Amino acid sequence: MKDLKRVTNLNTIVCILIFGAFLSTINAQSCRDVLNACPKVDDFFNFKTMARTYKINPNQKLKIYQIFYGSKGYNINLCNRDTTSKFHIRILDNSAENVFWDNSTDNYSNNISISFGSTQRILIEISAVDPSKITLNNNCLGIEIRYHKDKTESPEAQKAPDNPF
Repeated sequence: MKDLKRVTNLNTIVCILIFGAFLSTINAQSCRDVLNACPKVDDFFNFKTMARTYKINPNQKLKIYQIFYGSKGYNINLCNRDTTSKFHIRILDNSAENVFWDNSTDNYSNNISISFGSTQRILIEISAVDPSKITLNNNCLGIEIRYHKDKTESPEAQKAPDNPF
């Protein structure tokens, strides 16, 4: 009976160790921390509308649809852990016929400030410039979109005035 308990306890310990190793592997493959790699954005863009992370495959073209409202300026910030990997980003209208911005003409910049005169449904396309540089260690990509309410209003003006009473 003692041997049976010892074997049962040993099996339980082995199962816990395997499960713990499995969980740490899953956590290591998580992309949650990639948003920490995003460079700081000007305080003018003080409202966050979107922050997401994605696991990408080397030849994948990521397509993100987002609504951009008129009378707001937006900052789109792409971030990844490996700064040597470059990504091709195109901002297009919903039908993908009109290109509003293509970072291939901007030295593959990962940051853009943009605004639209009227509300638009926009397609953001992202793909690796050199797919061979995308590995399991750096296949995480983060995107943050921030905005400010009025192009002419400074962050100080957006704060509520002090109550004199």
